[in-house]
Amino acid sequence: MAHGHLHTNEHVHHGHAHGHALPVSEQVNKAFIIGIALNLIFVLVEATAGLWYDSLALLSDAGHNLSDVISLVLALLAFRMAKVKPNSRYTYGYKKSTVLVSLLNAIILLVAVGIILAESIEKWSPKKRVLLVYGGGSIKRMGLYQKIVKIFEDNGIFWTELAGVQPNPKMGLIREGVKICKENDIDCVLAAGGGSAVDTAKAVATAVKYDGDVAELVGQWWLKEVLPVLVISTASGAGTEISTSTVLNNEATNKKAGFHGPEIRPKVTFLNPEYTFTLNPHLTAAGIIDGI
Repeated sequence: MAHGHLHTNEHVHHGHAHGHALPVSEQVNKAFIIGIALNLIFVLVEATAGLWYDSLALLSDAGHNLSDVISLVLALLAFRMAKVKPNSRYTYGYKKSTVLVSLLNAIILLVAVGIILAESIEKWSPKKRVLLVYGGGSIKRMGLYQKIVKIFEDNGIFWTELAGVQPNPKMGLIREGVKICKENDIDCVLAAGGGSAVDTAKAVATAVKYDGDVAELVGQWWLKEVLPVLVISTASGAGTEISTSTVLNNEATNKKAGFHGPEIRPKVTFLNPEYTFTLNPHLTAAGIIDGI
């Protein structure tokens, strides 16, 4: 009986797709490194801006982002340690390192929050060393001077004064005020009076943060730190109690000029109509027109 054998010599070729995708672990490593680099650049830019403008908000956010950078670095370290194979001593390997890193991240976050909170309390705590700026004897005749001094004494606030402000405040008096601030470590300036007293206080608060002479500030747009300025206005509408500029008289050139900046605006202005009652009709009318 004949048996026929069918032999097929066909060869089936299977197509192979050769991909070159990175392993998952290497992709994760690359993502972590990119994230760390981008966050670190952002931290440096934000911290620089915060220091330049003395912005607690920017510095706080930079600190928060720095904690994120540290967390990413630790997470990357934990990810790599978790891949280490077990050995005779560490039979489970280093997989528990992820738990320890999570705990460390939580501790770092709590420390960062504590630092930010402490800085906030220090920055916004009530000021205790005040320079009182005023003109002649009008605030004493109306009793305002005595009220202010009593508030200082009742609250244990150190204070000193710069008196004798005249209309069109002189730069010589500004220089005297700057000297007083530096000698007494003043951290707040209170103006009690009309527009000239306020302009003087604003100029002193700015010039004390400048390394040069106050005359060099004329025409500048000041963007750096200024001592906080508070105002008790006795004028009917000077306008400078809410403005971002100050106008001075340079005795050397006999010209009026000033400088500007967002931080120059007074932080708080107290307006009590009773403090304007002692003004004569001419000054009342002048103040109203000036305000308009």
